[in-house]
Formats: sequence, structure tokens, C-alpha cells
Amino acid sequence: MKLAEHFRQFLSNIEPTCSQIREAASGHATLRSRLQEDEESKECVLETFLSGSYARSTAIRPVKDVDIVSVLDLDPHNNEPAVALSFVQQVLKKYYPSVKRQRRSLRITLTYVVMDLVPAVAPYGLESELLIPDRDLSEWVPTHPKGHLAHATQLNTALEGRFIPLVKAMKWWRDYQMPKSRRPASFLLEVIVGSSVSGCTFDCMAAAVCSCFEGIGDQYRHYADAGLVPAVPDPVLPGNNVASDWVEEDFAAFMTAVDKSSDLARAALNSKDKDESVGLWQKLFGSAFPTAT
Repeated sequence: MKLAEHFRQFLSNIEPTCSQIREAASGHATLRSRLQEDEESKECVLETFLSGSYARSTAIRPVKDVDIVSVLDLDPHNNEPAVALSFVQQVLKKYYPSVKRQRRSLRITLTYVVMDLVPAVAPYGLESELLIPDRDLSEWVPTHPKGHLAHATQLNTALEGRFIPLVKAMKWWRDYQMPKSRRPASFLLEVIVGSSVSGCTFDCMAAAVCSCFEGIGDQYRHYADAGLVPAVPDPVLPGNNVASDWVEEDFAAFMTAVDKSSDLARAALNSKDKDESVGLWQKLFGSAFPTAT
């Protein structure tokens, strides 16, 4: 059954809470203003903006972190990637007691929000792809967070507003069905979901979930059968493989979960009995999927 009201309530149940949204907004607004106003950094910071799941409205509760990009006036040909990370870390340490350097970002952990600040340079202009530092590779690597936001918006429009809630539902499914150590990263999952339903049409969220599972199976099952891990192209920068860190065991676990859930979702959609259908959807999504509306 379609269970439209149940899905509406389910999606409401997994939305970040109002307090989580207020805390995230307060945290990132303060950090961005400090970078833009600090005497040491204000002449170097060209722009700061939000990126990641929070910016694309695909985050689920609780808000795990907020991604912020800070575009610096640095020449990547004359500055090593570590320079950007060190510079921003030095500024942030004036204001935050915990600033942890990560592979491509700086993590600021507060009691109410975690923020990941990504330094970047814009050799092709602020609206084009950026270069960000990769500490492990000691290289500047390309990314396009504004392009990712535009792509998500376009997909959501093409799918009549169902792409963003579908991503949220699939993230909740991932967290409910898979052990934390095996879960695909959120952006990787978002790209896979987008690829699996691009060009599809469906009249309800239940059908969207079914199409998503079946599309993932059609695209990637032969890789799992062959013991291989697929390359998953970045939808905005196809030369980037967003699955470059995926290992065979984790991909196999993901596909096992997808195959099992695909059968459950199809049975739930095809069921003519409301209680049976609800029970099957709850096997997919847990207690966040309501028994009654």
C-alpha cells in the first residue's frame, strides 16, 4: 500500500528538530563571522558558505555535523595544501578550544554542534569548481559544493519534490539496517540514490523507495556478484570517484542489505492489507515509521 499519511509522518519523525536546527544555525553563523572579521583572516577569506547534507536539506536527526567552506585568497601553485589547513586552524584556535585537523577539513566540536570547516581556493572563480587540500595526498583536489547543491535541487524538481525526502528515508534506512562500521558515507549514498532514480517517475514515496532499491540493484548487483567495488562518478565532476574509499566488504554488506530491503519494500507496496503493509515498512525503517496516523 502507498500509505501516504504514514510516509508523511515518518519523514516528519526523522527531520532534524527545531532546537537542532537553531543550534546548528547559531554555531555556523558565529564561526563564519569570526573568520570574516578576524584581523588575521578577514583580508584572506573571500567567501564562506554552507555545504554538505545540511546545506542540501538532506540531513536527518540528529544533525551530526555542519559543513562550511571557507574560500581563501591563496594561489594553489605557490602554497602547499597544508598551508591552508594550518592558517585556518591558527585563526580558529583563538575562539575554540578544540580544533582537530582532519584529512581535508578542520573539526570544531562544541557541546551543541559539530562543525567541519573546509578551506578552499577558487582558481576558476567563486561559482565554479574549487580546490581543497588533501592532507594524505599532499595535493589540492577538485570539488564543487555549489554544483552539488544545484544538482540536488534540479533532481528534486524533476522528481516533483520527492528526491530530498527519498535521500532522508534512505539515510534512515542505512542507519537502521547496517552496522555503523559498514555504512556508506552520506554523500556517497546520496549520489547512489540520485543515480538510481534519475529519469524515473512515481506517484508516491512508497513507490520512490521501491524504485530506489531496485535501481541500485540493477546498477550495482553485478559488481557485488563479481567481488568488485564500482566507481561511482561525482554527478558534477565525473572525474571524481566518490566511492574511492569504499572497500569490498563494506560494499558487499550494503548490497546484501539492499537486496533484502528491495524485496521487503516491493511486498509492502503490493500488499492489500494495511496492517501487513505497515509491518513490512517498519521492518525497513523501524519504529520511526508510524503504526497509525
